[in-house]
Amino acid sequence: MSGLTHIVTATAIYSAGKGKIKTPFLLLLAFLSHFALDSVPHYEFSLFLNYAVSGFALFLLAIWSIVRQDFFYLAAGVLGVIPDANWILGISPLLMKIHSFMHFHKL
Repeated sequence: MSGLTHIVTATAIYSAGKGKIKTPFLLLLAFLSHFALDSVPHYEFSLFLNYAVSGFALFLLAIWSIVRQDFFYLAAGVLGVIPDANWILGISPLLMKIHSFMHFHKL
């Protein structure tokens, strides 16, 4: 799944629930949305293209967060894509195991 898809979905979850649902729960849902999306059959883009587009999307989301004066938009977007970043950086072995388990595998 593209990083952009994860970022947009996570941000949409925060945006839709803002003011109705407590922020920590929305951020948890934003994070968990990554695994829900990755469990759906999908195609992967090239690593470079995926990270370039994701980086640009996060940059735009940072500007949006500044303009709206609400950095939880950016937090949700980052949480939505962080399992993919961990896949490359290998910061959390546990997160990597969960991510690999939940990720769609071609039959």
